[in-house]
Amino acid sequence: MFFKSLNPIRRIRELAQELRRTREERDQARRRNEELAHDNQRLEKERQRLEEEIKRLRKELETAQRATRRQAAPFSCGLPKSRPKPPGVSLVRPMARTTGGRFRSMWTKRSPYRLPRSAPPVAGR
Repeated sequence: MFFKSLNPIRRIRELAQELRRTREERDQARRRNEELAHDNQRLEKERQRLEEEIKRLRKELETAQRATRRQAAPFSCGLPKSRPKPPGVSLVRPMARTTGGRFRSMWTKRSPYRLPRSAPPVAGR
């Protein structure tokens, strides 16, 4: 048995077979690597396409939501004023205050006269 392992021709054949096996494994690994690289490129393109579609759909959704929130006015008032009046109390209120509330009390007082319980008959009916 010791002599079999010393046989140089047998050892050369074993090494040649091992070399063939490792080359086949290397070739298989290269083919597998190329397949994976191809799949990776395909998936990357698919991912980019889907991201663009997501952006487009989000933009479309945003415009639709904006359209539902804000309805158009039935008429246009034209362009906005360059110098609009500042917000605040109108000029009518301070005049009413200076009168001492006479106008307000005139409309809110109760009348001393009472209305009749039934209205008089109307002629022609």
